[in-house]
Amino acid sequence: MYYDLEQKIEDYSEELFNDLGVATLTEDDKADLYARVQEHLHKVIVEILRPFLPAGEIAKIKQSVDQEDYHALDQVLSAHPQYKDTMEAKIDEEFEKLKLTIAEEQRNAGATLV
Repeated sequence: MYYDLEQKIEDYSEELFNDLGVATLTEDDKADLYARVQEHLHKVIVEILRPFLPAGEIAKIKQSVDQEDYHALDQVLSAHPQYKDTMEAKIDEEFEKLKLTIAEEQRNAGATLV
């Protein structure tokens, strides 16, 4: 089993760019948005897995995702495949919440410019 979190983050970011009509953002703004998605998903992953895994494995995952090295996450999910579906469902749910938050921020930013 291989879990490609980096690809998921890229896919989510692209979806945000397209769905929110933010394709016209500057490269810096796009990078900030990408980083925001990435940081949020990293937190979600750690919180999802925390109740199920020993502290040592959680620390290893946290350190590896903070360094954008998703190999440790893949190893843990390979060793504990029963948590993969739960994690993916929660990531999808959290992404939708984040997308709504960003969309609201975009609307508010647009309203203040008028």
